[in-house]
Amino acid sequence: MASTAAGVAVGSAVGHVVGSALTGAFGGSSEPPRAAVPAQEPGQPPAVQPQSPYGPCHYEMKQFLECATNQRDLTLCEGFNEALKQCKYSNGSETLKSQVVLVTVGEPVSMECPFHKYNGTSNLFYEILWSHRNESRRVLQFRMTRSNQSCVYDSKGHFSGVLDFGRSVSFLNISAVLMNDTGPYLCYVKIGNSNPTKKVIHLLVRGQEPWAAPGDLSYSAPQGSKVTLDCDFPTNLTGNFTDLFWLHKRDQSPPRLIAWHLTSSFQVENGSIGSRFQSSLDLENHRSCLTITGLEEKDGGWYLCQRGLGELSGWQRGRGTNLTVK
Repeated sequence: MASTAAGVAVGSAVGHVVGSALTGAFGGSSEPPRAAVPAQEPGQPPAVQPQSPYGPCHYEMKQFLECATNQRDLTLCEGFNEALKQCKYSNGSETLKSQVVLVTVGEPVSMECPFHKYNGTSNLFYEILWSHRNESRRVLQFRMTRSNQSCVYDSKGHFSGVLDFGRSVSFLNISAVLMNDTGPYLCYVKIGNSNPTKKVIHLLVRGQEPWAAPGDLSYSAPQGSKVTLDCDFPTNLTGNFTDLFWLHKRDQSPPRLIAWHLTSSFQVENGSIGSRFQSSLDLENHRSCLTITGLEEKDGGWYLCQRGLGELSGWQRGRGTNLTVK
């Protein structure tokens, strides 16, 4: 039901850069000298020292935040940002920003996982593991010392992969996606004695069902206004619920992913393509709402939600709305 009133909010430049630096800001480094601890009276419990919210990378984070706060040109803070990233990478595992990829069944898809480049002469051992749905479900792996070749190839079933040393990236490819290929993929990278990095890619595979269906709604709203679109689902599906995402299709253009709520053994991921699109998920009341603010003419078209019901049950289409923006 529509009424006037997937991620990822777009903030200020400083907020965006600071937020990116804050993500995963835990690892190790040398900290600035600590203040002297007052002597404890006999019989008193030991004083509890405050913990830095940024972990052992406190010093690098403090430098970066001071620069980002005082400089209008954030490129001047790149040195501090790089020092912070090196601290996190050298002293603790690093989780790269996850991705959400939408593909239609039968189409090809390529997922990529970058890793740090090493220019030393030592013959490091590379371990790149691709898993689907959980870490024990391995679909492809590279375990080797670096060869003289720039790229190494491997395949297993309908998965193929490339380890590109020159570009410092690993690719996982599917030539024709199947419905059961949907779900999260984990890329695990460990090089030499360094700490590992991980990246999660959520692959959403939709069928080729028609966009319009009985029970769908039509709604119109003026440009610049706000609209909320509802998507209800049956109560008996709540226990098996895994994922939900909103799609938008306009004219002959391919569908685009608008917002998402994803749950897996790797992580929980909620987001959208921008601050104008906000989705909420209410499992208790069995519904999801998509709110669009500042409507533009290009926002017109079909909107619908799909929810995942587990690996074997696939996806179920929710009620669609044909939105017209005047």
